[in-house]
Amino acid sequence: MSLKQLQQIVTQDSDLNKFQQNVSAALNPVTLNLILDNNQLLNIQLYQGITNQVAHKLNRKGISYSIALYAQADVWQTQAADNKFFYLACSADCQIDMLCW
Repeated sequence: MSLKQLQQIVTQDSDLNKFQQNVSAALNPVTLNLILDNNQLLNIQLYQGITNQVAHKLNRKGISYSIALYAQADVWQTQAADNKFFYLACSADCQIDMLCW
């Protein structure tokens, strides 16, 4: 779900070209920020006693996540994320929502 960079249009108007360059210089660093390239996962069921593989669907290595937890449980990462999954364990069966980036 990558954010698109601003595409500049080449015109005969040098002021418009300079304006586009300035806007592009301001916005493109934002679009390249991986934290903004995220995915929200809802109603994920985690089970105690196993490593739960949660597909983050980022099409790249997951950096981190934030969890909304709907039970009395602790949730932790058991190994580093890869290009497809976060690997999570929990102290009790629980349901979570995740924001992955």
